Amino acid sequence: VASLRDRLEVVLSMEQGAWTDSAGNESEAFSASFTVHRPATTFYISLAGGMTLDAAGLTDEPLLDIRGYVNFEAKETDSGPRLRLEFGGTFKVVYLGNLGSAAGVFVLDLSAPDADSVTVRDLLTDMGIPVPDSAVFDLALPKLWGVIKVETNLELALNGRALVEEILAKNIRHAESPPILEQVQVRRGRHDRFTAIEMAFSSPRGILYYASKAISELRWDINSARMALFRGRAMATFYVSGVSKIADTTIVTALTELLQSRV
Repeated sequence: VASLRDRLEVVLSMEQGAWTDSAGNESEAFSASFTVHRPATTFYISLAGGMTLDAAGLTDEPLLDIRGYVNFEAKETDSGPRLRLEFGGTFKVVYLGNLGSAAGVFVLDLSAPDADSVTVRDLLTDMGIPVPDSAVFDLALPKLWGVIKVETNLELALNGRALVEEILAKNIRHAESPPILEQVQVRRGRHDRFTAIEMAFSSPRGILYYASKAISELRWDINSARMALFRGRAMATFYVSGVSKIADTTIVTALTELLQSRV
C-alpha cells in the first residue's frame, strides 16, 4: 500500500467441492474479502474546558473563571517517534480580571541517536559524577526540550508597587464610583463571640471589597462575611471582633463616614 489514502481489497474464494471430509461430503462454495491499509502515523487528541463560579446574579461577570486546554500529538517520523504536548490556561477573578496565565510546549524525541544526542556518560560527566568504563553508560538518552511561560497580573500589588484600587480601576469595564452606603445596623448577641454589622448598599458591585477594607482600616477583625440581595438591596453582613466595648452609634458613624467619603 503506497499511502494512507490507498486501500487494498483482498478477496478469498473457493469453489464447491474443493475438498471433501472423511465421510465424502463436499465443501460448499466460499467467498470473503477484507481491506488492507497502512497504519496511521499520527495520533492527536485535544482537551479543553474550565470551571465557572457565578454569584446568582449579584455580579455581571463570574466570581471565578478558570479555563485551560491540552493538545497531545504522537507522530511517527522517518527517524523515529516524536511526542508533543501543548498546554495553556487562565485564571480570572471578578473585578480583578486575569490574575494569571500559563502556556507551554514540550517535545520528547525518541528518534534514533545522532550527533546531537546526549549519552548517560555525557550527562553524568557534566554533573561531575565519575563514570565507570562500561558500555551501559554510552546509551543515548531521549531528547526532551520545551518552554513554559507564566504571567501574573498581581505581581505589582504583591510587591507593593501598585494598589489594588489601580488594578480594579483598570479591569472594571465601565468607570464606576463605589456603591453608595444606604444603611448600617449593629446586632449583638448576649453569648455571641462576634458582633454582626449589617450594611445595605445601592449596588452589589465591589461591596465586599469596600466594606472589608473600611473595617480593616478601623482595626477590627473580620471572622466571616456574607452577601445577599434582599428586597432589591445589596446586603453585606460582617461578623467582627474587637468592637465589644465600642458603642453601636460609634460603629455606625465610623463606617458611614469612612464609606461615604469614597463615593
